[in-house]
Amino acid sequence: MKKNDIFELEITDMGTDGEGIGHYDGMTFFVKDALIGDVITARATKLKKNYGYARVEEIKTPSTFRVEPQCELHKRCGGCQIQALSYEKQLEFKNNKVRNNLMRIGGFSKEELDSKMQPPVGADSPYRYRNKKQRRFCQNNLQIYCQPTNLHIQMHHVKRHRKVQIIRHKRHGNTRQV
Repeated sequence: MKKNDIFELEITDMGTDGEGIGHYDGMTFFVKDALIGDVITARATKLKKNYGYARVEEIKTPSTFRVEPQCELHKRCGGCQIQALSYEKQLEFKNNKVRNNLMRIGGFSKEELDSKMQPPVGADSPYRYRNKKQRRFCQNNLQIYCQPTNLHIQMHHVKRHRKVQIIRHKRHGNTRQV
């Protein structure tokens, strides 16, 4: 396997940042914008000894959990990485990540968690909110900082975020419209 090789990959899990995880030729690949259940054509972008990163070239078979994202900026902003996943599956994904971390890091047994942990409670409306945000003022506008893109989004009520336009923060404090 070399950088830029193209291969077919079935996504079987998701990472903590919402990236799809699949296995090919003995390696684990992390793929942004891929969901559990997707079968994709992927392009290797970065390779390490036992794992690598890839980009979606084509979704050959979309996941049965894939939905149309409500926010038109979901791929650029970084605040709603798993918005293309059905809300029920999002809750299941988050519950599994918490359980796995409590077992792996916290040392809890499966039986302890089964007896004490309750399932997550979903929101009546899963849009028009944000649990965590970094805000800053720039040119008299309140903006949300979006990781890892280094973009700043001016706040305006649109789906999950408040935004009007995207501004890229430059080194010397200057901004420009993208």
